[in-house]
Amino acid sequence: FGVPRGALENMGGVAELWAAASEPTALPSERAAALAALCGVATRAVRLTIGREASAEELLPCIAHSMATAIAAGDAPELLASLRLTALHVSSAAEPNEEYCVTTVQVAARAVEDHSL
Repeated sequence: FGVPRGALENMGGVAELWAAASEPTALPSERAAALAALCGVATRAVRLTIGREASAEELLPCIAHSMATAIAAGDAPELLASLRLTALHVSSAAEPNEEYCVTTVQVAARAVEDHSL
């Protein structure tokens, strides 16, 4: 996926965030908050690795790799369905940061789906 070298080692605790983002009984706002937290973890991990703010091109591979790992490990079984519902919520009621994070995760999901074919 083109993950910056060393970034994944700095992304601890994301399995719980992926689980929260895909929890079928969670409110869309709770899922959006989990995705925003996940983006925050990924952003900090890349910043620690490269020594500056992460661009979308550097952040996206970290999120895609993390997502693929969570799906393969069974930590996010309902993620794709949850993303669709969360995106509907975000388009009408979320903060700009949450909207950016949900969009980034949707793009990462597409990359994971395309890569797995």
